[in-house]
Amino acid sequence: MSTTLRIPGRRIRMLWCGAALAVVAVAEPVVVAAENPAANPGAEAQASPVIAGTWTWVVPGRNGAPDRKSTLVLQVEDGKLKGKLYALGRDGQPLENEIVGGKIQGDQVEFVVLREFNGGKVSVVYRGRVAGDVIRGKRDFERQGEKVSLDWEARRVTPKP
Repeated sequence: MSTTLRIPGRRIRMLWCGAALAVVAVAEPVVVAAENPAANPGAEAQASPVIAGTWTWVVPGRNGAPDRKSTLVLQVEDGKLKGKLYALGRDGQPLENEIVGGKIQGDQVEFVVLREFNGGKVSVVYRGRVAGDVIRGKRDFERQGEKVSLDWEARRVTPKP
């Protein structure tokens, strides 16, 4: 039985021989991790995106305030998403927040950032889809008792590990 693994810009032809995998043709050198389809019927080989790295985006200023750059440093440890978010507060002071509840499922990521604001705590839930060097999604939080959902797009600024 043979399988074709498709990665954007690449195509890899593989041949299963019992429990072994032989790579028959590779468009360019790639590291491939695949499982035996006999052990998981109907499963197709997929490549998971690389999530670890440094990502940035700009948050537009409110009420005439300047835009603020956010930097997210992500690591994957034991299959869990970890990292820190660095940004400037409205007062221009640097903020550093550890992400909590980080999850990865295929190309989907989710994590929470807890921030202190005006003497209270605000939870911002980030959800997004990783596509190459971009994460696109939504960030959800409450502002003055109302739920807010804003678009979020981060770009990788460091090479993939």
